Amino acid sequence: MDGSGAVLGHDLQFLPELARQSALWEAGVFFRRAELVRIRQSSQPLSRLGGFFAAKEAFYKAMPDVVSWDWVDIEVAHRDTGQPILRAHNGLATWLRAHNLMVRVSISHSGDYASATVLILEGDADVAGF
Repeated sequence: MDGSGAVLGHDLQFLPELARQSALWEAGVFFRRAELVRIRQSSQPLSRLGGFFAAKEAFYKAMPDVVSWDWVDIEVAHRDTGQPILRAHNGLATWLRAHNLMVRVSISHSGDYASATVLILEGDADVAGF
């Protein structure tokens, strides 16, 4: 973090471009197996894929360059209320907890686009479901 107490990341995805990226549908490349299950079970899988992809890209843009992590170390999920959350795994979870950081995410879909904004804040981290 840069000492400001908050860092923002944003990403916008054009869904027809993602439809041609077959590697995104393979577990362990960009998404965890559980994420792909949630994506495939959606009534609009490509839109869900775009939202999840945008959330991970937004997280990447907000993260400081001081920690190494893989795309599958951050998982997009939803609370029972439908609110999207990010769950950290492995060394990323340890790093966020050690630096007392919490993450908030917002995902939006409209037509051929999916967008996400991630806010990383100093505060009590709940890395099991930010």
